[in-house]
Amino acid sequence: AMYQKRYREAEAMFRQSMAAYEKAGDVYKASVMLNNLAYSHDDQGMKPQAEKEYRQALAMREKALRADHPEIGTVCSNLATVLQGLGQNDEAERLLKRALQLAEKALGAEDSSVAYALNNLGYVYQSQGRTADAEALYRRAQAIWEKCLPDSQVLANLLETYAVLLVDAGVKDNITRSLLKRGATVTRAPWHADLVSLADEAAGVLIGNGPGDPKDLNELVDQVRGLLQRPGLPSWVLYKLDSAIDHILLDEAQDTSAAQWEILEAIADEFCA
Repeated sequence: AMYQKRYREAEAMFRQSMAAYEKAGDVYKASVMLNNLAYSHDDQGMKPQAEKEYRQALAMREKALRADHPEIGTVCSNLATVLQGLGQNDEAERLLKRALQLAEKALGAEDSSVAYALNNLGYVYQSQGRTADAEALYRRAQAIWEKCLPDSQVLANLLETYAVLLVDAGVKDNITRSLLKRGATVTRAPWHADLVSLADEAAGVLIGNGPGDPKDLNELVDQVRGLLQRPGLPSWVLYKLDSAIDHILLDEAQDTSAAQWEILEAIADEFCA
């Protein structure tokens, strides 16, 4: 019911089940229901209430399970997500480090749960402006996902955390739907918008192609060149382009465009790094 946004119905079932488990003395299963209740409140934007319930659920699991059980880390991660939304990044970081440590110890360094913990911690670092630390964790998470998950699921996991700036130069609506379906937050902007300022709020930029003469998009070319050449561009973006591209084909009609050559140079430099 909760995943269909029937919150009242779902919460009534969580409370009923939690009461039954508490009566039976099953603290762990009661904590599962309380965790679900907190998730429902977080999904509705009720973060202070969700924080309170996650803290209670964490205390219950610490009571019911051994200290190194990975299920404790699950609630730590959920609570950290809420705390980050409330601006409490320091405690969120401590909780996510604990979740990562528990997952690595119980499940091994290459389990997908470890990748999720790395990705979540990286997101906190990114929000704190610790770009290099975030990049290192994202790379570790992606390496694990690439080993243990299908390519489509790897992409879904990466997008789930990301805000994507979709530059509309004739983009197909299905591209937007596909990104949203995979959990990304999408900002769709016209090709002539101020992309530099918009890109600062995004984790990735996607330029949707369209019909027409590329020479009419010189302003867009200039902005893309600026994005690729700015000092703050994360090196892992170019690293991933390097690993994903085998050849670069430049249209013959555009091979005299100095601006486009500078874009290609910014991408191709990583090939020889």
